[in-house]
Amino acid sequence: MDLLRIEESEFIYNRTTILEAFKEDRMYVIRGLETNKNYVSEARRSPIFMWTQEGGLYTLPAFCVLTPDNKVLIIWVSQKARRQGIGSTLLRLCKTTTPCPPILSGSEAFWSSFSE
Repeated sequence: MDLLRIEESEFIYNRTTILEAFKEDRMYVIRGLETNKNYVSEARRSPIFMWTQEGGLYTLPAFCVLTPDNKVLIIWVSQKARRQGIGSTLLRLCKTTTPCPPILSGSEAFWSSFSE
């Protein structure tokens, strides 16, 4: 939620929906485990990763909220991590590319990439 506020995302106004989805296991993120290679290279210091209280996890600054029928209600990727395939990967891992209408202004190109 802090990044939503810091980046002045309009999704901050959907925090109740986001929290409900989290409680209902309909919110998804991408995490990776720390490997020795990552530890030695200090990859955790990369600005693309979010801080996590759970040691050894790399969490990307992105999340997806799905409806009970597996449509995408919200997908958000931090400004610092956009255009790197994180949103597309998140949807692929969730096994869905169907958005709930209406599609937000400015995200048309993202969604059209799935219909090609």
